[in-house]
Amino acid sequence: MKTIFYYLLILYLFSSCNKSPNIYSNNINIFSFHSPITLSYDTIFQMPIGFEDVYIIDSLLLYITNQPNKLFQIYSENKNLASFGTKGKGPNEFLSISYNGQFSKTGNNIIFWINNIMKKELNAINLSQSIEKNTICISQKIRLPQISNNSIILSDSTIFLTIEDYNTNTISNIFYNHLTQKQKIQSLYQATKQDLQQTYGSIWEYNPYKKCLVTAMPSINQINFLYWENNQKYALTSGSLKDNTIESINQRPQNTTPYYYGRATTNSRYIYILHSENQKGKKAISVFDWERGLIKTLYTPESLSGIRVDSKNHYLYGFIYETEKIYKYKLPQL
Repeated sequence: MKTIFYYLLILYLFSSCNKSPNIYSNNINIFSFHSPITLSYDTIFQMPIGFEDVYIIDSLLLYITNQPNKLFQIYSENKNLASFGTKGKGPNEFLSISYNGQFSKTGNNIIFWINNIMKKELNAINLSQSIEKNTICISQKIRLPQISNNSIILSDSTIFLTIEDYNTNTISNIFYNHLTQKQKIQSLYQATKQDLQQTYGSIWEYNPYKKCLVTAMPSINQINFLYWENNQKYALTSGSLKDNTIESINQRPQNTTPYYYGRATTNSRYIYILHSENQKGKKAISVFDWERGLIKTLYTPESLSGIRVDSKNHYLYGFIYETEKIYKYKLPQL
């Protein structure tokens, strides 16, 4: 009788574990995981001239372009609200820029931070005033210790930087206190020259509630997670969704599936990463939670080049460089 009881108990526990949505396994089929959902677009937008990237700021579209006097273009749906930002070496001008989607609201003002790379500055742009005056309004500048392609403000004093060293072929993640001007290297790992040139490890997204940073590195087919308070580092690869340490993965995987694209886009609950079965295969979107669990796979009939998420209104925006189109999809309840 005891034997039957223990057998049923083991069978029940095994069945319960297999129902968990957050399993890590060596043989998960990411393309059929948990009943994939196909999205249909609601609206199509035309990219502005000189389009380089798009971001969502409180449901507004921020286009970054290569137009010398219109680096930043703000849209509500298809309506242009303002265009501002000048390329140059002068005051309040930009030589090269990067943006990680970080913004905040203070009263009626929306502030977003642009990394003015070659000037080694973080510039706080008051979006509300810039739209009202149709000119760039910078409310604060923070001097950085080194040139960094990616900078994230973690607190009033601490900034996360990614530094690429072409002499040693290393990528360093540094925590910099801009009040005391002290810095601490949190992680250092080797990269190929190709990785450094394409800066695949430089664009991080973060979740202030989970104290976690995440980045997708297509060149080595890897997703990195960094929990900055306790210095825990994990990496997921497509060949295995099992956790690894970031440092343990330093070679380009062969014949792995899927192939991760571009940067991650996130909200407070989920991480969305575009992928395909290989570099030229059918594309889909993997949805992870912040505990590194694969939640859902989303498909679009359109072969997207990149994606962004509107957390406020629960929309996903996908863009295609070749057709110069942006598609707007309603996100399903996950």
